[in-house]
Amino acid sequence: MFESETTESLKSRVQRMSEQYLKGMGDALVGGICDFAYANRLGVGDGDQWALARDAYQQIASFYVRIPFEELVGNADFAPLFAVRDLLPRFKTAMDEAFSHPSQENTDALTRLANEIVDHGFRYDCLMNRLLRFVQTERDEGFRINLVDCHGKQWTF
Repeated sequence: MFESETTESLKSRVQRMSEQYLKGMGDALVGGICDFAYANRLGVGDGDQWALARDAYQQIASFYVRIPFEELVGNADFAPLFAVRDLLPRFKTAMDEAFSHPSQENTDALTRLANEIVDHGFRYDCLMNRLLRFVQTERDEGFRINLVDCHGKQWTF
């Protein structure tokens, strides 16, 4: 799949992708939403779930504001990021609606959008990891990238 590209081109691709990656984003988003949905379903929500979900959204939205989308237009590697960027306003609206008017319908709509965002993130993650594994196994086993997770911790792969 990547055999025709130069090593430097592949390394550049995966490095650029890693710079636009927030490790754990999906877990934070879905975790907060699932906690909210569960508490809503049981009728025991006390606001903590709302705060966790809201914080996860804010973190993701703040991260996405810093992505240089104008430099990434037309690059298929970054298509999932564009999809997430376009879903974030709908997600915020659905989140506000679910929190201000808790109902099964609003919670389901919010959960569907969260899952859609996570699916796009997963596609991005899979491509980045396939590129990284190819470079490390076929071209340069010492090549590493650094990722930052949603808690600010740095990871080296």
